[in-house]
Amino acid sequence: MDQQPPINQWRAALVLTSLLLGLSACGDSSNSTESTSSNTIDCDSSLVNFSLSNPDANIQGVTKFSAGDPLPGAGSNAPVDACLVEVKVGPGNPGPESAPSTSEGIGIEVWLPAKDQWNGRFQAVGGGGWVGGENVISSSLVGSGQAVLSALAEGFATSYTDTGHTATDGDFAMNPDGTVNWTLWEDFASRGIYQQTVQSKEIIEAFYGKSAEFSYWNGCSTGGRQGMIMAQRYPELYDGILAAAPAINWERFIAAELWPQIVMEQDLGGPLAPEKLAAVTSSAINACEEVPGQGYINEPGLCAYDPTEDAALICQADGGSNTSSSCLSLVEAEVVNKIWYGPTYDGTAPAPVDDNGHSITLPTNQLWYGLTRGTLLNFLAGDTPFPIATDMAAHALQDPSYALSNFENATGNGQGLWTTIDYDGNTPFFYMFNRSNDLFNDVIGTDNSDLRAFKENGGKLLLWHGQGDQLIFPQGTINYYERVVDRIGDMATTQEFARLFMIPAVGHCAGSGVPGANPAYPGGSVNPNAALLPVLQEWVENGSEPEQLDGATAPGTTPERTRPICLYPKRLTYVGGDTDNAASFQCQTM
Repeated sequence: MDQQPPINQWRAALVLTSLLLGLSACGDSSNSTESTSSNTIDCDSSLVNFSLSNPDANIQGVTKFSAGDPLPGAGSNAPVDACLVEVKVGPGNPGPESAPSTSEGIGIEVWLPAKDQWNGRFQAVGGGGWVGGENVISSSLVGSGQAVLSALAEGFATSYTDTGHTATDGDFAMNPDGTVNWTLWEDFASRGIYQQTVQSKEIIEAFYGKSAEFSYWNGCSTGGRQGMIMAQRYPELYDGILAAAPAINWERFIAAELWPQIVMEQDLGGPLAPEKLAAVTSSAINACEEVPGQGYINEPGLCAYDPTEDAALICQADGGSNTSSSCLSLVEAEVVNKIWYGPTYDGTAPAPVDDNGHSITLPTNQLWYGLTRGTLLNFLAGDTPFPIATDMAAHALQDPSYALSNFENATGNGQGLWTTIDYDGNTPFFYMFNRSNDLFNDVIGTDNSDLRAFKENGGKLLLWHGQGDQLIFPQGTINYYERVVDRIGDMATTQEFARLFMIPAVGHCAGSGVPGANPAYPGGSVNPNAALLPVLQEWVENGSEPEQLDGATAPGTTPERTRPICLYPKRLTYVGGDTDNAASFQCQTM
């Protein structure tokens, strides 16, 4: 059986508590090369027949690749000579053959560079969204799969997991009768990545004859949340964790992702036109950008732009001066204020001048945060809701009909009944929100601020979040980090092992979350994690603490810009000079 305590012990009171705690018995060989076997195995039948210590885990296949060999179904080639080890960890979840909730277990792929090309390190890669997918990496090398290939090319032993299901929608975690499938929720939330880690380490030691000298986690979004749950629940397993735009506070921020659609449905009877969303975003940037013409807001938390007070944006019929099709009525402008503020108990939002929604501690009426001013609105406030948000509404209410039609279940597929969620009627938003929190916080909230064990184990945590994130509200990461500081005692002590960088204008995991912006990325790479993993390595292996990151626009973009990227709580401040040059900016204490 697994090395984890039985889950059912915590269900007697119908509340999930103390989930997967006390795993010191798991052990960690990541910091030592003393464990060395004289009988190594190769990428052949000796590895196929290798018995893993967990009786529920078995190696299902081993494939040897030479550099340049095509990877099956992936449209990519092996970057180095490598061995692919496919692992399945049971027991899974038996059920009807066609049901999304039916699972054979947790699928894991471990990729091993040839023994003479291994850099002595292990890098686990996290997933995105609901993760899932057939055959994990080898069938579809996109997103996280490319991160696996990059790690392999750099000499890391690396791995990835489907977290226990092949579905790409949230229907996998609902039983055919509509109830919560706790087994697969736990596999998705924590057990999948725990098994990914321990099985990978065991295979690495068997293949190379010694354990990895250093172990790293690399992930964004869901992958960032996965990294954070490793730090919180399994603090001994990784030396360094790179967690970007982490999907922590899952059960709250996912519910809050539906808020823009609820507001538009309740107040307008449908979505705002795309040109209106673009116009109000542009107006917010013009009002709050520190550097004229920069095209984005350095610190959205300081922006209190109120479209209801902007005569140049408001339609002439409502007392404004705008006669174009992109003008906003006063009701539409107030809807945008509600979207920026975030969900509330009563469906209202205060005047931005009084509260712009960015308080580190949530006020009484504010359930969660909203999108930052200047960020693209069409991801969450477009023509259709974000599917993961409607999936979570279905789970919170234990009724698949609230989801979109892609959500499949034996009791009936999704019917889009999220539109019946209102402010204070039969199914008020706050009820769905609180129900989501009550049911799922313990299993997937990943908001435990107590990282003392991770610190004591010598771990290093590098966090970053784009201020223009279109999907995960960056204020939630600041809220969490400040709670870590409170738990640790002070900022200086926290920064000894955990550092946060908030990057202006950068969107979700990569790219720009601000329309038309030309943001500066760490090292000029549009994949910030690729640039920041070496920074984390320097911190872990050589004690080089990251104080400030060098940012640059992506190669080939015009104009070319450089910017310092500031260590939180400092913020980027223009001090004069060439606005495209980093020397004209400083990181100053807020």
